[in-house]
Amino acid sequence: MLADDPDTAVRIEVLARIAAGLCRDAGISRVELNRDNGWSWNNQTRVLLVGRHSLTRLGVEACAGIIAHEVGHSFLSRASLVGRHGCGFPHSHRWLNAVEDPRVEAWMARRYPGVAAWLERAGAASARSWTPNSMPVTRHEQWVLGACRGDANRGDRFMALLLPEVREALHSTALARREYRDDFLPPGDPAEWEALAHTWADEHDALCVRYGLDPEVEPNERVARTLSIRAWAHFNAQIAPVVLALFERDIEEIAILVAQSSGLRGALESPETTPPLAPLLRAAREGAATQRPCSVDDEARDLARAWLLARAAKRGAARAAARGLDDDTSLIGAASAPARVRPSRQA
Repeated sequence: MLADDPDTAVRIEVLARIAAGLCRDAGISRVELNRDNGWSWNNQTRVLLVGRHSLTRLGVEACAGIIAHEVGHSFLSRASLVGRHGCGFPHSHRWLNAVEDPRVEAWMARRYPGVAAWLERAGAASARSWTPNSMPVTRHEQWVLGACRGDANRGDRFMALLLPEVREALHSTALARREYRDDFLPPGDPAEWEALAHTWADEHDALCVRYGLDPEVEPNERVARTLSIRAWAHFNAQIAPVVLALFERDIEEIAILVAQSSGLRGALESPETTPPLAPLLRAAREGAATQRPCSVDDEARDLARAWLLARAAKRGAARAAARGLDDDTSLIGAASAPARVRPSRQA
């Protein structure tokens, strides 16, 4: 799609040129400008549409970093194949994605050293965009935002926006998140993947039986699956319980709001209602010192949990719609991954 102004036309042309190697490896036929602001991926035409707003606001190199990030997901990320066996929270894939992002970017920087600067630009642009008013209000969402930025790419200004419990949870999961990032990476040299697939054949076949997967796939797909499921097990054992505790603390805080307000309780009892959460929580926290203690019943907790889950589903659907997807997942998803890892090219 052609841009309707010369500057944007130049940007999209430069972006397509500098990301050409990545696009060839990922089977992307063309990079074009989307007249809307969202990014989208057409698996039939293999065309990646770049959001106009991203290109003009973030710049060419940051958008190249976004492309590199999504290409990395297409090569490595397969936990969605077994996500239904997760830690019990319907949207825990958002928690997992927060630690998957640094793993993907670490491998992309290893395989294509030239993309490291692009990934850094994209991360820095994202970190600059957060303010006290735009920061998520729930603890588990703040943890997601902090974890996906990685330990070295957040900065003191960003950390100061987080609740104290979130900073502590990021600290307590730091080692496990680094292990997730570094210990479940395939080799940078694609020639080594086929040998690994042979070595791990029994493990892969057992995983296919356990999770109902098709075992007849290319060697690179067997490697990606095996490492993703190993990493997913590490996440469930070492990281998810900490985030789940934040989620339960969010439920308790919201349940107090429900218990204190019959009007809010009545609104939440309507299955179609998901009131705005941020202003209520911010006001409650500002007035916490003057609030009287109140008892919280199980019904209030159930309403709070349902509110959070409905809100997460609604936000996930909105994110997916903005990116041209059927669900809230990677832009260039596992279903569109290249059949075989191609020889490395310098980006």
